[in-house]
Amino acid sequence: GVEYLNFEKFNVKIQIGAIRSASLSGLFGGAKSPILQEIANSIIRSQPEFLLSEIYPPIENHLSETFTTIANKLATSATFDEVFPLQ
Repeated sequence: GVEYLNFEKFNVKIQIGAIRSASLSGLFGGAKSPILQEIANSIIRSQPEFLLSEIYPPIENHLSETFTTIANKLATSATFDEVFPLQ
């Protein structure tokens, strides 16, 4: 009859302030394809919000799973009554 804590998946949302500039190096082999790298960086600089909207969901999902796993590992030996005593 002992109840243990188990957390459901946390919801994590990332928020970043204004982006002033952005560029990536080493794209498409870096020095081997400088034209492709410059085209990619031009697109990133012109629409950084689009790039972030594409990478946020997998990052948020990974952080959610990681934080939930950590919380559940910390709570494996804590009973509900130990965490929330009725006094």
